[in-house]
Amino acid sequence: MEYEEKCDFCMSQLVIIKYREILKILEENSNVIILKIPIEKVKSEEERRKEEEGIKNCGGVQ
Repeated sequence: MEYEEKCDFCMSQLVIIKYREILKILEENSNVIILKIPIEKVKSEEERRKEEEGIKNCGGVQ
């Protein structure tokens, strides 16, 4: 049982060390925002403009 406790302690320490490393990386890069948006959900400026013009031309009804 003593060996298992030592292994658990070592694993816990390893997890804590890795967690701190991850936190350090996040803190250093906190000014960088990464957004992952599916391309099909992103409309081009031209598509948006055409939709707005279509709404204006139809009096608000499409």
